[in-house]
Amino acid sequence: MTCFGFMAALCGTARGLPVRRMPTPRDVPRNALGLVGMALRHKVAADLLAGLGAAGLSLDPAAVAVLRRNVAEDRLVRGLLLADWPALVGVIEGAGVRVLTLKGPASSIQLYGNPAARGYTDLDLLVDGDPDPLVPTLAAIGYLPIDPSPRPRAGAGDRFVQAGRHVSFQRRDRPFHVEVHGKAWLADELVYPIDTAALFERAERLEYTGRLFLAPSLVDHAVFMVDHGCRHAWCLLHWVLDMAVLLSRHDLAPLLAERITELGMERRLALAVDVARWLYPSAIHPALREMTDQSARGTSAALRFAKGMLLPGGRTHSSRINILRQALVYDPSFARNAKQRRKLRLRLFRIQRVDADRLGLPPALFFVNVVLRPVFILYRMVARALGYDPVRRR
Repeated sequence: MTCFGFMAALCGTARGLPVRRMPTPRDVPRNALGLVGMALRHKVAADLLAGLGAAGLSLDPAAVAVLRRNVAEDRLVRGLLLADWPALVGVIEGAGVRVLTLKGPASSIQLYGNPAARGYTDLDLLVDGDPDPLVPTLAAIGYLPIDPSPRPRAGAGDRFVQAGRHVSFQRRDRPFHVEVHGKAWLADELVYPIDTAALFERAERLEYTGRLFLAPSLVDHAVFMVDHGCRHAWCLLHWVLDMAVLLSRHDLAPLLAERITELGMERRLALAVDVARWLYPSAIHPALREMTDQSARGTSAALRFAKGMLLPGGRTHSSRINILRQALVYDPSFARNAKQRRKLRLRLFRIQRVDADRLGLPPALFFVNVVLRPVFILYRMVARALGYDPVRRR
């Protein structure tokens, strides 16, 4: 059993999923610290620790100490986030703006009945409108924008600049970000149409500490999970586990199949099912099986790419070769028509506004970010690891 297979099986056990083979003491990797590092990359440290206990297996004490320390740190961050969640939602609603909580604590409650059951270290909120006017509202409770930058300027380079999808906020004394998304996020990021009004109408009320929060319905959340996982080639086990648990919810399958068909996401769902069942062979509802069987023939290349990205764990855009492979081979495999293929391939050349400002080039030359994107990503990773605070710098 490989190191990744050992980790995936134990994490699946911790989430109550069927696994292809239960690890034995013979399967314990010799490089225990390497296993722990892999679990951290995949954001499943707590699942690995729980799975080790459930299987009665042990690692080198030094590796277990590192694992326990990281699990404790994540719990601390999550505790602070959950403590601020009511205030953040409350101040936005107090400004007369409807807000949904995406992923994070919301999907944890919906899937597991507990907002702390799965790992996350930031909070995503979707507002019914533009997030920019909320900057002074959130500043009143200490949350200031990170790397604030103007909206894309009109000009020849507009098509190479990502739309203002969200504004990131952080408090000086909080080790997590809050991303407030607006309607532009739905239009720019997703290749399928989303009716925002219907999204809010179908929203569910979730209760936590006596307060009610709005979140997308579990079916709508499932659609976001499928899209998000496919967009990043399912490169984190953290996402695959959630998808496998979601597929085990047979009560949702007919409505999910209907929504996926309406949006033309059959191939994306087929890939999500294939990746999840590659590791966790649970039965799926006939409504989903029929749809995925018909669509899987067009996703074989995408599945190979996703497996290659999942095994080491990491974002798909972390190297130039993967940027090209994703844009030229992986993403187009989901397109239903020529217009979608053009939109997907254009992403290769689009740049975040903050990176465009750092380049200092004429807008017509923004496409060179294809070469520099790994540098910008590495910059942000190192900055976060070193505790760099753009808010304090300003």
